[in-house]
Amino acid sequence: MLSAATAHALSEALIDTERAAEQVGWDAPPQLLGMFTRLDTTIEIAPVPLHPETWRARDPLKPDAYIPVTAILDVLTAYFTAPLTPAWLSEWLHEDGRTPVGFAFLCEGRETLNSPGQRRSGLQAVANAGDNAIRSLSALDVDGRYYHVLRRRGSATASANTDHDPTPLIRQTTLGACLYRLRHLARPA
Repeated sequence: MLSAATAHALSEALIDTERAAEQVGWDAPPQLLGMFTRLDTTIEIAPVPLHPETWRARDPLKPDAYIPVTAILDVLTAYFTAPLTPAWLSEWLHEDGRTPVGFAFLCEGRETLNSPGQRRSGLQAVANAGDNAIRSLSALDVDGRYYHVLRRRGSATASANTDHDPTPLIRQTTLGACLYRLRHLARPA
């Protein structure tokens, strides 16, 4: 179980991560991020080493379209959480003595409205969403805390919140379900 101080530090580190993304600018590819602590309680947020083109897979049924990033994240999650986690990922998670404490996903896009019966995606990633764009950073730690940082394009500040007891609806989104499954990779054996 993470201490209250560590949970607060994670929240601050996620806000700093989104702020760094804002300084770089918009129209960046999504990032799956690992969240870590070190013996000296330093927090580290680091991108899982994936090629940026991972997030731009063409839809074979619609040649002019791309597969939604949440669908790609769902496939990656299934691969990462299979009975045998890839060796490179296990090594990366514990690189240099760090301790994994959760996962986050940083993505730009626009909010979507879902039709009845559709599974909620929560965020539809689209390149060049213009003034309608948002940047969303969602995370889940090993204790099940849900962190969310959101910035609308052109806004000077981002909103941030931490939910210590997230509703089941969070896990009903593709993103929430993936983060929930991935966080188990960070649990002690």
